[in-house]
Amino acid sequence: MWSHNARELFYRDAASVVAATVATAGGFHITGRKALFKDSYLNSNALQWDIMPDDQHFVMIKPDDAGVQMTVVTNWQRELKAKLPPR
Repeated sequence: MWSHNARELFYRDAASVVAATVATAGGFHITGRKALFKDSYLNSNALQWDIMPDDQHFVMIKPDDAGVQMTVVTNWQRELKAKLPPR
């Protein structure tokens, strides 16, 4: 993924998330690489992560060894109104 300032390219290798500094004058050149942090997050063929606008933070999905549980609440607005004090 490209950074928002277009000077770095972020990618995931086998063990970490890496920032590669790039130069585009006279062609495309990688001028440096730096491992940012260990990659223990969900990695599949689908896009499972993104870069925040400050290019300093990432949003990633962390796998849960205990499994996934989802709770769906229907008619939550009616339940909320019933719990609020009258106006």
